Amino acid sequence: MNYNEIFKSKEIISGYVREVWIYGDPALQNEFDDFDMQNEIDDFMTRKRIVHRRDRGEMTQEEVLESESRRLSYLKNSRHTISRIINSNSNENTKFLTLTFEDDIRDYKIANNKLDVFWKRLRRYLNGKLLKYLWTWELTKKGRVHFHVVLFDFPFIKKKVLEKIWGNGFIHIKRIIPNSEHHLGRYISKYFLKATSGRFEYKQKLYAKSQNLTLPVEKKTYISLEEKTRLEKQLDLISSYKNEYYHVDPDGLVRPVKYFLVNIERGNPYV
Repeated sequence: MNYNEIFKSKEIISGYVREVWIYGDPALQNEFDDFDMQNEIDDFMTRKRIVHRRDRGEMTQEEVLESESRRLSYLKNSRHTISRIINSNSNENTKFLTLTFEDDIRDYKIANNKLDVFWKRLRRYLNGKLLKYLWTWELTKKGRVHFHVVLFDFPFIKKKVLEKIWGNGFIHIKRIIPNSEHHLGRYISKYFLKATSGRFEYKQKLYAKSQNLTLPVEKKTYISLEEKTRLEKQLDLISSYKNEYYHVDPDGLVRPVKYFLVNIERGNPYV
């Protein structure tokens, strides 16, 4: 095998969205045994730098900056994960739900316990129907906690009934329809990230989901120079978004990467 003509590529399909990464330089021989799937330079730095978790008052300025870099990297990666999960599960019965507290609740743990009670009540009301969801939390300007939830394949329930099941204050719910031309996951995940940006701490969950959700399909392959050229030409024609950046491998090698985002046509997952 001529390793100078073999290239790495990765593909993730989530619902009607197809993402493809093509690495610009030939793969190294030892990579065929250990194919690193990370895509961002910050991911590599986060994985390589392990710092004992301490309060910020105990850290040097350099460690504080590094900790903030890891936090931002985690937020960014979480947004991509949330986006793909939403795209993989959305249908015409997807709902966006906001849960607020009538009381002045500022403690995340107290709020989270009340959310757990809500899930139990809602499951009883649905009488055995599977509950599929993904949620995040937000602090208002006054410091109060409230929750944003995406409910997948969720039946119609009157607002007053759902508000009674919640039992802690007010709710707002609306139906959100997925569209192959408008990436629902990107829109909602951006909102999720905005809700927690600057307020997230490692000891708290950024988001949580039910265990019965469909996960994105990920595939990694090695392709020849001819296949790489052909694939790039095809993706240039059908992609709705593309980008080029540099990726640092675990061995420190910097490679150019081409990223393509494609709207998959309904009924044809290979477009």
